[in-house]
Amino acid sequence: MASFSILLEEGDYSPSKKEKAKIGERVAGVYWLSAVALYLSWSFITGGWDRTWIIWPIAGVGFGLVSVIVSIIIDD
Repeated sequence: MASFSILLEEGDYSPSKKEKAKIGERVAGVYWLSAVALYLSWSFITGGWDRTWIIWPIAGVGFGLVSVIVSIIIDD
């Protein structure tokens, strides 16, 4: 029955849901590119590759928070 939802643009396939998903994808792209830039710049500047890995768990938890905040803002 999912094919009918897609064709009729209902539920998760509605135009408003698609637009919200696009906004979320843009935010995610900017967030993770920023995390990579921070990691690489911090690692190259300090040479502390053995310590800078800590960015990834912090970025993962932070992304969960950012996702919740973005979804609250978008739904209003």
